[in-house]
Amino acid sequence: MQRKYGIRKQPLGAILRMLTVFLKLAPLSISQLLLAAGIACVAVLWYEIVKFVKVSIG
Repeated sequence: MQRKYGIRKQPLGAILRMLTVFLKLAPLSISQLLLAAGIACVAVLWYEIVKFVKVSIG
């Protein structure tokens, strides 16, 4: 059975590996990964607070 349009399913790891090689990315240290995750959480929480205030006010 052939797949539609000839697209093969590849595992996410293989796609990320190819993207990392193509963009010449260096691996993150644990502290850098935690810092990025923390910044992302703060940004999401901040926007949720802004939305809540907008709904509460008007």
